[in-house]
Amino acid sequence: KLPEFIPENSIVVAETGTSEFGVFNMHAPKGVTFLTQILWGSIGYSVGAALGAALAGKNDNRRIYLIVGDGSFQLVCQEISTMLRFKTNIVILLLNNDGYTIEKLIHG
Repeated sequence: KLPEFIPENSIVVAETGTSEFGVFNMHAPKGVTFLTQILWGSIGYSVGAALGAALAGKNDNRRIYLIVGDGSFQLVCQEISTMLRFKTNIVILLLNNDGYTIEKLIHG
């Protein structure tokens, strides 16, 4: 259902872990760019990446969609103040799965 809400030429930033697995097989509209970081499993990466994408593309009017879990978001939630200060166009989809699911999977 998510692709129905994402317009063409948007940027989707997915957090490492649960959020990332949800977008692997997503059939996105034309021109959608995906940003994610799977190699190092660095939770919290996506919020800064979304902010960077929004600031880098400030003049091209592409909507940024950030998909992040509650555990990862807790690490970097203060970046919302920076997003607001620079008037970014980021839509945050926050997944509440009781935190740190990828860490629980790896470490038990």
